[in-house]
Amino acid sequence: RGASRRVAQTFILDRYAVECRIQTDRLRQDYDTERPLYKAYTVSNSFTPASHPEIEAAARAAVGREKNPYRKARLIYSYLLRRMSYDPAKGYRDAVTGLKEKSGDSYTYATLFVALLRSAGIPARTIAGYVITDGKSAKPHFWTEFYLENFGWVPSDPSLGDKAPIKDLPVPSDPETYYFGSMSNRHIVFSRGLVQAKRISPQGRTLEPPEMHSLQTVYAEGVGDFSSFSGSWNDLQVVGVY
Repeated sequence: RGASRRVAQTFILDRYAVECRIQTDRLRQDYDTERPLYKAYTVSNSFTPASHPEIEAAARAAVGREKNPYRKARLIYSYLLRRMSYDPAKGYRDAVTGLKEKSGDSYTYATLFVALLRSAGIPARTIAGYVITDGKSAKPHFWTEFYLENFGWVPSDPSLGDKAPIKDLPVPSDPETYYFGSMSNRHIVFSRGLVQAKRISPQGRTLEPPEMHSLQTVYAEGVGDFSSFSGSWNDLQVVGVY
């Protein structure tokens, strides 16, 4: 009773950049809509409100009559960057609020982009993680991936594509083009899509921090004879680059 515990973990990670070269005319223009992957990553829910009327209207306005899924995604990406202004002070605004206010942080950019993609019938998911700066600082960050049939997952970072200013983070010559289909080796993934974690024990009491370092429903669980518990999650600390 009255005791506190500190838990720390150290990881060694391989870092690599990703660049996609896609021949758009050779892509399938339809999806296997019965495939579990398609159903899972086009679903509309409170986290990704793809069927919200304002999201649906925006997706239709962005896509027009385009049928090619890659080109549809690029049109939505361009629509988002033209409409939105990056504002780190507006943390964790949901997709609909971001669309209405036309501003938000990387979380809002990512969740809104994914909602628009899903509304247009393109499987997509929000990625939670960090970006690592030249000064070895780890910054919480959110970006996305969308799926192309017979190709795979394509990365995209709409907030960095919109030139979100992150101190000491290298900037490519053309951020808008680079961050649609490519990803630098400064990104560290914590979760892909919403992780539906469950209690380990039926008697367990769960804890969720105010900020989402990863997209999961349970962050900590307490079991035993105690009246209450609390916890905090610190940002990553980069101890070395090799």
